Amino acid sequence: MIDDTATVRVRRWVCGVSLNRFWFGLVMIASIGGCQQWPTPPPLFGSPHETSAATGEQRTDRTSSGIQPSARAPMTVVHLGFEVLRVDFPVDASRDSQKVWNHVDTLRVNPDMIARLARNGLRVGAAKPDAWPAIEAILDMPRTELRKEQLFAQPGQALGLEMSKVGESESIFVYGHDSRASGKTFRAGEKLITIDYLLQAGTKGALDVRVGFEIRNDLGVMTWERENGIVREVPAFDRYVFEDLVAALSIAPKESLVIGLSAEADNEYLIGSRFLTIERGGRRFETLLFVTPQSFRRELPHAKGGS
Repeated sequence: MIDDTATVRVRRWVCGVSLNRFWFGLVMIASIGGCQQWPTPPPLFGSPHETSAATGEQRTDRTSSGIQPSARAPMTVVHLGFEVLRVDFPVDASRDSQKVWNHVDTLRVNPDMIARLARNGLRVGAAKPDAWPAIEAILDMPRTELRKEQLFAQPGQALGLEMSKVGESESIFVYGHDSRASGKTFRAGEKLITIDYLLQAGTKGALDVRVGFEIRNDLGVMTWERENGIVREVPAFDRYVFEDLVAALSIAPKESLVIGLSAEADNEYLIGSRFLTIERGGRRFETLLFVTPQSFRRELPHAKGGS
């Protein structure tokens, strides 16, 4: 049965404000008033995560009237990048990709979600660093194809992994939380696997992540949006999110998030096959994803106070 639920349209408009003139006026007043200190304007387009080197906790850098900048703990800016390894296995009777899961921890995901993902032909887990020798031995098989890339998400935005374009009038079926199958037909768009992440305070790069699946159709125009006090210009697009298939788990430093097909991925109309298989050169391949977060830390020296 086809579910004709309307596609969720995401459009958030922000009225343009002449911010440059506002700050220019503040500078002119400050120059006339002498050495009087004016509040530092908030960043217009946001800033990276800031972590205290003394406590490891994230905090906003504010200066109280009784504390000199030189007396504060040094600040560390944390930038997050993601190394993405895509491995294509030929789909045949051997299903060599399934051997990788013997070395992946899939039990970090909620048990109900594990079962739901499997029924939809999907699997999500984490690979520890000491599992890589065994995994690499499988990836080095002659019939596999490997592609590696380095990605950086926009501040405040989930990382989006582009898989493939929607085919003409392509239908995708999903087993939801009620165990019933429903389908939707898409006319156009891009298949995306999204990875939303949150840096755990007090750790050296551990993340809480949420893996999701969506169809996104770029409308070809730009719009302004504000989120968490950050204003940015972004493309306007239509989104359809498969809300019943969001898997949450934690990733420790140097571990890799693994996303792939389950052993039950035989139905070509299920979301697992639709997102993670592709026809190329007359052959069918399945894609296994390894996403390794990488944190880059840079200490910021504090400017000394003056008159």
